Amino acid sequence: MQDRLSHGADLVLRIQSSTELPVHRIMLSARCAILARVLDGLGSLHDRESGISVKLHSPPARGSGARPGPPRTPAETPRLAITGVHAFPVLVLLHYLYTDTLLAVGDPRLARLTADAFADGRLQPTQALRELQTLSRVLHLEALVDALGGAVAQRVPPPLLNAHFRAIFDVPMSVSSPDVVLRLADRDVWTHSLVLRARSPFFESFFSDEEWTRDRWKEEGDGHGLLHVDLCHLEWRSMQYVLRFMCCGEEAEMFEQLGM
Repeated sequence: MQDRLSHGADLVLRIQSSTELPVHRIMLSARCAILARVLDGLGSLHDRESGISVKLHSPPARGSGARPGPPRTPAETPRLAITGVHAFPVLVLLHYLYTDTLLAVGDPRLARLTADAFADGRLQPTQALRELQTLSRVLHLEALVDALGGAVAQRVPPPLLNAHFRAIFDVPMSVSSPDVVLRLADRDVWTHSLVLRARSPFFESFFSDEEWTRDRWKEEGDGHGLLHVDLCHLEWRSMQYVLRFMCCGEEAEMFEQLGM
């Protein structure tokens, strides 16, 4: 793993103590209430029937002289450990959480990941599907459970991504503490760097610039601090449409209100 996690990742997902993937705390928390509880330190998860466990391992506390901000190295980064399930179903689950798209076990985009495992017998397609169904049930992802429960073929799950992020935009403290404050002329807007950088090259260039962000982190929030962005030349009346487009995925129906 690189010295710094890519794309603003602030969490490492460890699967079966062997595979590690950089992920984003807010994405997992916004999309799954069970994972949100684990990531908030409200206890680990263990399903006796399947043997699947999910547990958060936090790194040692930073020293008093440490700079505020997200973890800068893998050693500073919390680990979310998932055991009792093959890595392949977890990867399919992650793809769904990030995109709202459920990949089929035989999807060509997964061929490189599954070829060796299927060839040497470590994983069978039916086992992969069964473990994905079980993992979805353990995490209480009902829409995914329903989509995987088709008698003939899996169904397309209903789109929930925009609704989940609309909820955390409207109530910023609902699942995971925001890490960005946009300071407008007439109000502060609390949001998440992952969303801003994913939806805007403007913010991606800023948040990727260590020199630019270094002095803008303030000691407050959930212990990692908040990044303050001065946009005092802009007012909420106009910026709300841009922000709701970026943070909530709202499009045509929102902009129809501009002429009213």
